[in-house]
Amino acid sequence: GKSTQANLLKDFFQKHDIYSNYLWLRSPNRLSIPLVILFKLLRISYSQKTKSGNMIGVTNLENHKFLQKIWKQTLFSDLKFILKHKIDPLINSSKIPIIDRFIIDILVDLAIDTNDDSVIDELANPFLSLIPKQSKFFFLDIQPELSYERNLEESIPILERRKRLYYKISKYTDLIIIDGNKSIEEIHTQIIQECDLK
Repeated sequence: GKSTQANLLKDFFQKHDIYSNYLWLRSPNRLSIPLVILFKLLRISYSQKTKSGNMIGVTNLENHKFLQKIWKQTLFSDLKFILKHKIDPLINSSKIPIIDRFIIDILVDLAIDTNDDSVIDELANPFLSLIPKQSKFFFLDIQPELSYERNLEESIPILERRKRLYYKISKYTDLIIIDGNKSIEEIHTQIIQECDLK
C-alpha cells in the first residue's frame, strides 16, 4: 500500500545519497487535538473492531453541521501549521519530504466523516493551494473488493466511495494514478519514473 511505497522511496533516496525525510501525517496535530478529544467525549468518534480483528477509528459528523464547520477550519489551520513547521524547513534545507497521507487524504476522510461528497468541491481549491510547488501525488488504484479481501477493514461501499472521491479530487490537481494491482516492485519502478529519478 501507500506506506510500503513511501518507505521504498525513502530507501531509494538513501541508496542514491538523496536527502529526504519520511513524514506520516494522518494523525491529528496540535490544533486538531482538542476537537478530537471533544468528538470522543460526544461519541462522534469511536473505535470499531473490523473483521481482521484490528481497531479502526470512525467519525460521524453528518448530523453536526456546526462542528463540521469548526472541523474544516481547524484542519485547514493545522495543515498551514504543518507546512510552516514540518515541511517548509525540509524543503529549505534541500531535503525531499516523503509524505505518507496528506492534504488529498484529509479531504477524502473529511468527505467520508461528514457523509458529504460536496466537501471536495467546497474545499479542494483552498486546501490544495497549500501544496508546495513541484509536488507529486500518487493514488494506488485498486478494486475495492480486492482491497477489502486484503485488509478486512472498511466495508466495500466505503472503499468504493473513497475511490470515487480520489478521482473527483483528480479534477482539481495532477494526481498520478497507478494500477494498484501491479506488483510492489512494478509500482515502485513507476513512481521512480514519474519522479524523473531514472
